[in-house]
Amino acid sequence: LGVSVCLQHSLLALDVTGNGLRFLPPEIEYLHSLQTLLADNNSLSFLPPEVSRLTALTALSLRHNLLSAFPAEAVSLGRVRTLHLDHNNFVALPPSLQGFTVLSELSVEGMPDLEDPSPDIIAAGAQAVVRYMGAVSAVVSGSSVNLSGAGLRYFPRFVVEAANAAQQGRPWLGHMGQAAGGDTS
Repeated sequence: LGVSVCLQHSLLALDVTGNGLRFLPPEIEYLHSLQTLLADNNSLSFLPPEVSRLTALTALSLRHNLLSAFPAEAVSLGRVRTLHLDHNNFVALPPSLQGFTVLSELSVEGMPDLEDPSPDIIAAGAQAVVRYMGAVSAVVSGSSVNLSGAGLRYFPRFVVEAANAAQQGRPWLGHMGQAAGGDTS
């Protein structure tokens, strides 16, 4: 993906599927009009923080890569309606998903190590995941948590983990390094 492509301000869709890409260049931020980014079947292990400047983005597909995290700045991608993360290396979905306020389609198939959010929250739909990720961030920042209507079948594990950390006198860092709090099901 060359810099010359990234300087095309009027580009609406970009499909770089199946190219063996290891990274997206920081210059991707110049694609101000980009609405669809398809980067499936590559070797991406991270996204540059500059992807957060793609504020016109409505569809993002990153299936079959090596991703295990998102940049925190991705919270600004509030127009994304469709997000495909299938077959990546996530253990926990990124807290930045809380900013995807109009997300209506989320796919996370083929991630056997995905622990958080739990399958019941994922099954409740994209907006349940968005609310859940907002609640995780609220616990990290110490504010109130509202998970009403989030499709929970079990008490949220992250609340128990945060409580355990507080009892032990250590900070709870959310998905960035929390200790296991035991099974809450």
